[in-house]
Amino acid sequence: MNHRVKLPFYLGTLAGALANLGQLAEADSVIRGALDDAGAQNEQWCIPELLRIQASILTTQGQVAAAEPLLVESMALAQKIGALSWRLRAANDLARLWSAQSRAPNARELLLPIFDQFSEGFATRDLVVAADLLASLHR
Repeated sequence: MNHRVKLPFYLGTLAGALANLGQLAEADSVIRGALDDAGAQNEQWCIPELLRIQASILTTQGQVAAAEPLLVESMALAQKIGALSWRLRAANDLARLWSAQSRAPNARELLLPIFDQFSEGFATRDLVVAADLLASLHR
């Protein structure tokens, strides 16, 4: 049974890579399978990231309205399980969406309190992205 541990997370990584290659239909299929596997195996720890990846695929497909609730759900689950980094990643994505919709004040209000919870690691990719987003939202 342990041979399937972390498989949903790895499938999520594969789905993200497929989306980056423009293979959106396959990426969508893989991420749906990853979410199904995570639920079946009770792998709750990776569901926030899988939802974020699914939202990213939907956004790339132009389905922003479907992506937004997934990002909100991802953030809520990440907060529930204490996964601050994954909460930040989802918040970065949602802030980008809102910024593109001329909702910069909402994006800043969402992102800043999460960013402020970090006390180290400011050179990491997700925190650099958040800092850059916050700077652009302040303009």
